[in-house]
Amino acid sequence: MGQHSPGKATWGAVENAFSYSVQLYKDGEPQGAAVSVTGTSCDFTITEAGSYTFTVKAVAEEGSNFVSSAESEKSAAPAYRSFDTAGGTGTIPMQLVQNGGNATEPTTDPAKEGCTFAGWYSDSGLTTEWKFDTDIVAAATTLYAKWLSTNAGVASVVVGDTAGEVGGTQITVTLPYGSTLPDGTEDITITPATGAVYSNLTISVGADSVTYAFTVTAEDKTTTANYTVTVTIAPDPATGNRADIDAAKTVVESHSWTVPQAEAKTEEAAKAWIEDSLRA
Repeated sequence: MGQHSPGKATWGAVENAFSYSVQLYKDGEPQGAAVSVTGTSCDFTITEAGSYTFTVKAVAEEGSNFVSSAESEKSAAPAYRSFDTAGGTGTIPMQLVQNGGNATEPTTDPAKEGCTFAGWYSDSGLTTEWKFDTDIVAAATTLYAKWLSTNAGVASVVVGDTAGEVGGTQITVTLPYGSTLPDGTEDITITPATGAVYSNLTISVGADSVTYAFTVTAEDKTTTANYTVTVTIAPDPATGNRADIDAAKTVVESHSWTVPQAEAKTEEAAKAWIEDSLRA
């Protein structure tokens, strides 16, 4: 997990002991070989969450009249509590907590772009919030950071069967030529960003357009954005070609055509020659 926390094993002095052999255990399993120390404490570093215990054996000096003691019983098991920031920045150090005690709430919250920190939870499904002042540590566990999105965006807007052009808070919907402008809020379908909701939907009906307005509130229930949707109807698709058609008609009607005799044997051949001349 990339986290390291200090630990210290301490015990009472044994008369005539030359040194002590200390064995560390995690969840009942020995962690490496026993280490030899001359004092009554041993420092170690924790890199994984778990329940840690240790045993101590008093070692007699070689050649003395004393014998080494038997290995002690395992110490009472404290538990390490780790913190999973779920993609957030910053590392929260693990905490060594005696079983039956309370963990300490971190003084600094993690951060995550586009999100608001919403507390620590005892399960990865984020259903049970951890209460640092009352919840008891009974075993080595991990607390998980909960994040709420600050995205107050809109994924899509559809009026009838026509999707709008979403780009910012001003959205346009152009209905096909021949459509009828909507006249109610039931004609629009709004899909906000994941976790967000929309509210305050209104409609304003004009002669050539309809305008919807609404507000989106992000999952964090704090970040908001106001949107407008302008609905219009596309123009007659033939309107744009009318001037070209009229100009071509004028050219044809006002022009005198001299069809070569070889091309004028039939009416169809004469028409074909004229059409080829126009295309040229």
